[in-house]
Amino acid sequence: MQVHLDFLQFESRLRRTRKEGKEYIFDPIRKKHLVLTPEELLRQLVLLYLMEERMYPSSRIRSEQRVVINDMPKRCDILVYDRELQPWLLIECKSPKVRLTQETFDQAAVYNLRLQVPYMAITNGLNTYISTLDHEQKTFNYLPNFPPYPPVQTPYQGVSNGQ
Repeated sequence: MQVHLDFLQFESRLRRTRKEGKEYIFDPIRKKHLVLTPEELLRQLVLLYLMEERMYPSSRIRSEQRVVINDMPKRCDILVYDRELQPWLLIECKSPKVRLTQETFDQAAVYNLRLQVPYMAITNGLNTYISTLDHEQKTFNYLPNFPPYPPVQTPYQGVSNGQ
């Protein structure tokens, strides 16, 4: 189930600067300016959506979070932690020019082998897929939006994938 979210509504709130011919964007989570790329633009729009629309606390969000998989350092785009500081929501962002394919889902799934989050999302800004994951049953359900924060005791119910 694809979710239609208007991340562009937050574009006017982005902090952009130009220096030596390059455009930069400020990341409020990492508290630094980053080179503006299509993927970075989307990541910053998603962060603003989570904080301003869904009211996720910035203190529980990490951008470009380091994750070690098979002794290899990787970085997931956005990782949200619950009240107990456990990984809770993993978000993988791709440039709007990149089609979301099985490979994209697989990349997020590999990160999740280590993290074991109950919620996962992938987006290229045009298409967004959000799901709740049941690791014991090895199933997932698509959701109509990001789950509410603070996390509730039972997972948010969505549409079953039929597995």
